[in-house]
Order: sequence, then structure tokens, then C-alpha cells
Amino acid sequence: MKNFYKIKFNLVGMLALVAGLLMQNKVYSQTTLVAGDILFTGYNTIPAPQDNADIISFVLLRDISNNTVINFTDRGYFGNNIWQAVTSTEGTIRWTSGSFLPMGTEVQITALSAQARIPGGSLTTNGTVVKTEHYSSTYNNASTGMLLASTGDQIIAFQGGTSPSDSGVVFIAGLHYTQCGSGGVNTNDNWDTAACFDSPTKSMMPPGLQNGFSAFKTTIPGGTTNNYSGLFQCTGAPYA
Repeated sequence: MKNFYKIKFNLVGMLALVAGLLMQNKVYSQTTLVAGDILFTGYNTIPAPQDNADIISFVLLRDISNNTVINFTDRGYFGNNIWQAVTSTEGTIRWTSGSFLPMGTEVQITALSAQARIPGGSLTTNGTVVKTEHYSSTYNNASTGMLLASTGDQIIAFQGGTSPSDSGVVFIAGLHYTQCGSGGVNTNDNWDTAACFDSPTKSMMPPGLQNGFSAFKTTIPGGTTNNYSGLFQCTGAPYA
């Protein structure tokens, strides 16, 4: 009988330990995303930088758990893990989800606040947004959001680090809205060529992203510039 209680006690202890580990994993785990798991649906550059209220929005193409982290940067990519430096206009923000969110949820980030709209619902505050890379200037500091240029810029989403140049980073979505200056080539498949890298508004498509699936360009090669805002209806291929 004594041995029976000893075995029972050990089993109860093991079950309690397993339950504790599962609960800890539930609290702290996040959803690991891959390219194409989110899709940008809109942006607004708010031309005056002092407004500090640039807006980006995206839709989740898979469920995500509470505490899932997604980073967003407007630093351009120049190839070979070379990125536009953090300047008075370039930086990175990090959104951490505040709850489980199902596929089809649209998230809108305005400055350093975030709201989510689940399918059939309304916009409600969700999660936290912090500035992880900034220049400590008047308009680009720890208390400001993204500073998207109305003359053209890029928004790149990633996981696995706090900076797009960190080792192990996985790029999951990209949006580009600019035109290359004279002497360079601007395409849908690769965005800008090296000859275009004359300002923070230019960028190559980061590795792992694919045009028409996980990365999009809002102006056709040779089209117009100065895109203050954009909204995507997702009515054409491949999302028709």
C-alpha cells in the first residue's frame, strides 16, 4: 500500500509538471510565419511628418496566437544583406499581438497603436507597437511610428530579429511604391536595381519574397510616383 501511494504521488507530480510546461508554452509561444502568411492591404503616408500618424494595414492569411511578433521596416534592401542605414526617416517597428487572431483578420497600425478587425467584426485595439530602430531625431525617435515617404517607400515585414539585417530573419511580406530615377531599372519582379540606390525610397526585393504572392509593387514600371495612399481590393490573381 505504501508503494502504491508513492507511485500515485509521483504520477500526480509528473502530471502537474507537464501541465505547467504546457501552460507556460501557451503563454509565451508565438506563431512562426513564412512568406505569404500576411498580405498588405493599405498604406497612408500622411505627407506632413509632424503628424506622426502613418498607417499600414495587412490581413492575416493564417491564424496567429497571442504574443505573435511581426516587425515592419521601411529601410531599403540593397543586396548581400546590405540595408539602408537608420536615418532621420528610416526605422523599424514591432507589433506584438494581444490575443489569438483568426485567418482573415485585418490589422491596422497607426503610429504606435494597433487595431484588429476579425471577420465580421469591428476595429478594436489589439496588442502593442514599439519603435525598435530609430534615429533619435525630432520625427524619428522611440515615441514615433513609421515615417513613410509620400514620394515613394517600401514596407517590409519580417520575423526572427529586431533588425532586417539580423541573422536568421525570415521575410514574410513586402510592399513597394516608388519609381527608379534615371539610369536605373524598376521592375515588378525585383523592384529596383543597384543604379536606383540614390535615396531611402529605393529597394530591391528582399530574399525569400515573391512578386504577386508575398510582395507587391503599386506602380507599374514607368508609371507615376507620389503615392500618398493606397488600398488593395484583392480581386485579381492570385487572390481572386
